[in-house]
Amino acid sequence: LGQVQLKLGDFRSALTNFEKVLEIYPDNCETLKALGHIYVQLGQIEKAQELLRKAAKIDPRDAQAFIDLGELLISSDTGAALDAFKTARTLLKKAGEEVPIEVLNNIGVIHFEKGEFESAHQSFKDALGDGIWLTLLDSKTKTYVIDASASMLQFKDMQLFHRFENDGNHVELPWNKVTVLFNLARLLEQIHDTVAASVLYRLILFKYQDYVDAYLRLAAIAKARNNLQLSIELVNEALKVNGKYPNALSMLGDLELKNDDWVKAKETFRAASDATDGKDSYATLSLGNWNYFAALRNEKRAPKLEATHLEKAKELYTRVIVQHTSNLYAANGAGVVLAEKGQFDVSKDLFTQVQEAASGSVFVQMPDVWINLAHVYFAQGNFALAMKMYQNCLRKFYYNTDAQILLYLARTHYEAEQWQDCKKSLLRAIHLAPSNYTLRFDAGVAMQKFSASTLQKTRRTADEVRSTVAELENAVRVFSHLSAASNLHLHGFDEKKINTHVEYCKHLLDAAKIHREAAEREEQQNRQRQEAARQAALAEEARRKAEEQKKYLLEKRKLEDEQKRLRQQEEHFQRVKARIFYICSIKIFKFDCSQ
Repeated sequence: LGQVQLKLGDFRSALTNFEKVLEIYPDNCETLKALGHIYVQLGQIEKAQELLRKAAKIDPRDAQAFIDLGELLISSDTGAALDAFKTARTLLKKAGEEVPIEVLNNIGVIHFEKGEFESAHQSFKDALGDGIWLTLLDSKTKTYVIDASASMLQFKDMQLFHRFENDGNHVELPWNKVTVLFNLARLLEQIHDTVAASVLYRLILFKYQDYVDAYLRLAAIAKARNNLQLSIELVNEALKVNGKYPNALSMLGDLELKNDDWVKAKETFRAASDATDGKDSYATLSLGNWNYFAALRNEKRAPKLEATHLEKAKELYTRVIVQHTSNLYAANGAGVVLAEKGQFDVSKDLFTQVQEAASGSVFVQMPDVWINLAHVYFAQGNFALAMKMYQNCLRKFYYNTDAQILLYLARTHYEAEQWQDCKKSLLRAIHLAPSNYTLRFDAGVAMQKFSASTLQKTRRTADEVRSTVAELENAVRVFSHLSAASNLHLHGFDEKKINTHVEYCKHLLDAAKIHREAAEREEQQNRQRQEAARQAALAEEARRKAEEQKKYLLEKRKLEDEQKRLRQQEEHFQRVKARIFYICSIKIFKFDCSQ
């Protein structure tokens, strides 16, 4: 009766009957699993977990109990869920049974979320088994991948698969493997193998043209390659399948915003919000972003309109946070609005919390919050921390190759009066964006400021002045090039302003040359004085050594004379001694003869 009620959806009645069974058979695993399922339907997740854990403990060889437990834990405790799925996989393999695709897919997804990409890749491949995807990813068929790469900008091109069919291959993709294949493609995209990822997305679309998310991922790859037009076309293909799909509408709005089509973007974001009756957080968040960017638009800025847009953005971000308290993007947006209003301490705390939360997820890449935090440090005058944050963001997310962040870093060095570091950052940015004339102008200003600050010093070396002359010559060259480019309307700088910089740098250059001549004269005089002092020191040293040598020789001679005197005295003593001995010997001899 309980099973019938369960199938009919009468969960309360089914619960009553299964609990009666459990009273009689408290260790019956099937009853425990059924009750766990009922509690899930009733929203009592903790109770369901307790029952399923008990079932798995009673019969540790029941693979289904571990599968049910893993599915229940996957949203709250991914580590425990992974252990449960792996246990189920081991039990099924030992029993010689086939491991369900869903179990292998879940194992792969959890590894993916943990950033364990190799394990995730293997799990997805195990779930997929043999198929056309192996041929597409096989190194032996690189020619197909190369052809796919050559047509990367034609993501709607399906000729690759027609060629496979013409070569005698069967392009088959069972529906129960589509999700796994999509996840594998998403993994390849995450590890920056976008060529292989795009091929798999197109394979899905080749067999299932209504798979909207594959269009959106292809659009994301095109967007990452700065091909906004192609990205918009692909999103529109998705909207042909489902014109009210909120994710597609929100993505289209983002692209239109990047394309500077503000009116269309606002209409698209509203359509995305209306499609879910205002319940889609991404659409609401996108509308908040639209209002924020509208507040900051350069042309025709009006204080009242700016304040209105900021307040509307704050309202929309807050609405998302109320619906989803863990939405990091909404929290970041709210922090930005607070910072724009000058509430730096509050926004800094908010950005720090978002940064810490984002660091714990492989799926959440939020360089914006690092930049925003650096902006707050900059606004508070904490230039050292701002520089550190910009540098860390540049290294962590952009491999030190983002001109805009280098510009932020240069601005911080500029405000800290670190002119040479400012120039170095700008030169790196110019290398990355050689057609950006603003960077060249800023580099010229940095050279000008360095030179002016050096010339204002009360004491400066000749090397510093020579370096100043070289910097001013470079600055004149930079501003002169910009002046020439202004005649061709290649940038938006005022020619008079550029010429003012040229004249000012030339004026500084003339002054610097005079200072250089004076510094070089002083340097020459210092060298001469140092040389004279050195020669005098050498002469004094030579005199001292001569005196020491003379003294040494005198002492040596005195010592030798003393030794000679002592030796002569000793010799005299020995002679006298020998003579006395001789006389005494004669006297004794004479005495003996008389007897």
